[in-house]
Amino acid sequence: MLNIDPHDQTYVESQLAGLPAIFRCELLKGYKRQKTRFDANTWIRLKRQAIAQAIGVNPFALVLDADEDALRQQASKLAEINSHIVLLSAGTNAAYQKALNFVEGKRLRPPAPIELTEPGYRSAIARMTCKDWWLKKLRNRQVRDVETVARILGLVNVKRGLYASDITVLKRRAQKAYHEQLLSSTLVVNEWGQQYSLKELSELNVSNPAIRKAELMARMRGFEELSKAQGDEALFLTMTCPSRFHAHLGTSGRPNPKWDGSTPAQAQHYLCSTFACIRSHLQREEIRLYGFRVAEPHHDGTPHWHLLLFVKPDQRKRVEAIFRQHCFKVDGNEPGAAEHRFKVVRIDPAKGSATGYIAKYVSKNINGEGLDVGVYGENPIEAAERVEAWAACWRIRQFQQIGGPSVTVWRELRRMRPIAGLSDRLKAIREAADQSDWQGYTRLMGGAFAALKDRPLRIYYELKHSKETGELSMGAYGDRFIKCLKGLLHEGQSIITRRFSWKVLKAGTAFNTSLGVL
Repeated sequence: MLNIDPHDQTYVESQLAGLPAIFRCELLKGYKRQKTRFDANTWIRLKRQAIAQAIGVNPFALVLDADEDALRQQASKLAEINSHIVLLSAGTNAAYQKALNFVEGKRLRPPAPIELTEPGYRSAIARMTCKDWWLKKLRNRQVRDVETVARILGLVNVKRGLYASDITVLKRRAQKAYHEQLLSSTLVVNEWGQQYSLKELSELNVSNPAIRKAELMARMRGFEELSKAQGDEALFLTMTCPSRFHAHLGTSGRPNPKWDGSTPAQAQHYLCSTFACIRSHLQREEIRLYGFRVAEPHHDGTPHWHLLLFVKPDQRKRVEAIFRQHCFKVDGNEPGAAEHRFKVVRIDPAKGSATGYIAKYVSKNINGEGLDVGVYGENPIEAAERVEAWAACWRIRQFQQIGGPSVTVWRELRRMRPIAGLSDRLKAIREAADQSDWQGYTRLMGGAFAALKDRPLRIYYELKHSKETGELSMGAYGDRFIKCLKGLLHEGQSIITRRFSWKVLKAGTAFNTSLGVL
């Protein structure tokens, strides 16, 4: 094994600068595997250039080990620079364009004005000159950059780190621990003097993984019961990305020679675009379906989808054909596509329930409870933590309802106490929600395919205002009034389900600087 020559020490350190410790160790291993000094120095230089190119920065400006304090300083500096750019611009439109260019130059997505008017441009500018806006964007960018480099270095695969790199999992764990501490130390009080911590309140809603899982299973079971009552058939479909999106091979964990550097976010975009084409095609042929979609990672972090869908028996074959047509539109003839790109399982009720079939995928993506072992033989509890870190890193929505009524209305109905004077229909809807009867709730809300305007209940919002002056409250950037969810709307009449206003009594501690990547 090649050792670092003393004359090359400074050079090697410069090539490792700005990288987290785990990345430096990985690069040093590769450096020492080279045969000569020349080969080793060339290898590490080219590797740094490849890493920098993958995330779109200059190799000399590659910094991935910034901690929270460094990110805060950078956010303040960038916000200040952009403020000067705006001040030196002639006119609001010109200021917006120059601020936008500056943001894009930092590999960030600039905010679009809500409307193409003077106030709309000013609110967008206010965001781009705010240090808090910059800090949030910089945090998200660094997490994605770190995970992108981890995939390049081979740290995310079945042999090294399942679904997400260890550094991303550890950072997510620290972030969640901080949030839990913050919620526990932040107290709120209502008009009646009732006092709780935010942690206590969060345990009562879908922020609690157990409640989230139970609600998902109740909704899936309700759709299955509805399908049986209507004579619909259940299909379990799997959609996978083309080979170029996969960084590593599934069996050996070795680098995939066809990988083009695509990230999981880009792979998710491909799946969303493909499904959008499928839904448009189905709509043109007047085929409607309902069910759920689950997005989960392959061993190397590349997402794939499982869909539990319910369709009319006479439309089943056409649905399968349309899915197959669009799933094979890109690189459909490549080796392995026929076996892996798209799979169909027709669920036989005599052999098991559709809900039971998808239950393991729900558990795997929430908390891992109820599973003996993971797909790759891993601990399911640990696997669920890694999947959650993966989803948070790439901003991937894990569960998506297809068709059916609003789950937000369902949740508000479950908050609502019996009220005198409700119509028989509204009483029945409330009782169905209260009893976790998703099938009954769906039927009473107009079925799986009713348009929003035809639903008997909708969400009701009120504009937030000052009780002292009556003045409406504006958002932090002055471009919108603040809306608060207050209850439900039925035939123009509001039904209040949230009667309390909460005030923060004791705020939590300052941000923990140890959350930065080291």
